[in-house]
Amino acid sequence: ELKDQINKVEKEIGINITQTHVNDNNKYTAARCIMRYKLNPIEVILDSGAAACIISTTLANKLKIKPNKSSDILVVTADGQKKWSLGIITSVPLILQGIQFTVDLQVIESPQDTLLLGINWFKTFDARMYFDQDELRAKIQNQLVKLSIKCIKEAKSYF
Repeated sequence: ELKDQINKVEKEIGINITQTHVNDNNKYTAARCIMRYKLNPIEVILDSGAAACIISTTLANKLKIKPNKSSDILVVTADGQKKWSLGIITSVPLILQGIQFTVDLQVIESPQDTLLLGINWFKTFDARMYFDQDELRAKIQNQLVKLSIKCIKEAKSYF
């Protein structure tokens, strides 16, 4: 009966509701891509809703990098936890499609291998995600860089 009512309304106003509704089916994760730190490939979370660029203690330890500047920011993680930054690792060199850039990373305690680029990274490099093409585009060193992104369901959280 509900389906019949929807079909009737669709015909009356000339739209297909199934094309204008997004189901909450937990099918997608945050956008991710692969960048490099030195020779190490790293899966990076691209989160334009995050206020800072973040690295987990676990990944920082694996890469043998440590905070060299203090920080007093409180980070609210995706699951609602509040965690104090343990400091900032300044000018971390990352490579995207062969082009190097640097980023300051807030260090957050976490057992996950996480590197997250937030809104400050997007603004600095005029980065944009094109989900219809599964692509990230950024302007780094006056070059337009394009990279594949993925947004598929995975079972791990980032912090």
